[in-house]
Amino acid sequence: MKNKKWLFSLIVLFFMILSGYFYQKVTDRTYEGMTVIPEEHDDIPLYDGLEPTMSDYKMKGNHWVHIYDFYLDELPKLGWEISES
Repeated sequence: MKNKKWLFSLIVLFFMILSGYFYQKVTDRTYEGMTVIPEEHDDIPLYDGLEPTMSDYKMKGNHWVHIYDFYLDELPKLGWEISES
């Protein structure tokens, strides 16, 4: 009788953990609208502080000049070229 309760508790715990895992996977919409995800590519750096949302990256404050300068400096080091078209 004691073993059955223990086994039942273990099975319930397993299903709770499994349900939580799948719920998180199904509801994770962080990268939903993005075609390119910088975290998945070695040649695309990510400016410190930028956080992914559903279709773009955001950070608090007005840092666009610093972010722009960062990418102008970093991307050519990784083989990116500026196109004049």
